[in-house]
Amino acid sequence: HAATAMAGDGGDDGGAGASGAAPVAPNAEGAVTGIIKPPPDLRLLVDKTAEHVARNGRQFEAEIRKIGKAKFDFINPGNPYHRYYVAKIDEIALEQHRASERSADGAGSAPAS
Repeated sequence: HAATAMAGDGGDDGGAGASGAAPVAPNAEGAVTGIIKPPPDLRLLVDKTAEHVARNGRQFEAEIRKIGKAKFDFINPGNPYHRYYVAKIDEIALEQHRASERSADGAGSAPAS
């Protein structure tokens, strides 16, 4: 949902701002703004990678960068799907933060499985 809201026309909604990612380069039809969702097959990889980075930190991303495989190009700021990737990391990190706050408030109310 947040991704479509960020693809506005210059954004009175605040946009993706916090990522600091550069806007996507203009094309023949004009400048592209907001977040471009990857196709479904790539989106799965992007989402899983973002999940691992959100859990394990940016050092995990650095390890991926060292591998240098083209399928992980979305981790680079110049890639059209980079803003989606960064937004996904932020979304997952926020969910994790909220979950940890809930569990701290409930202090062990959930049984271990």
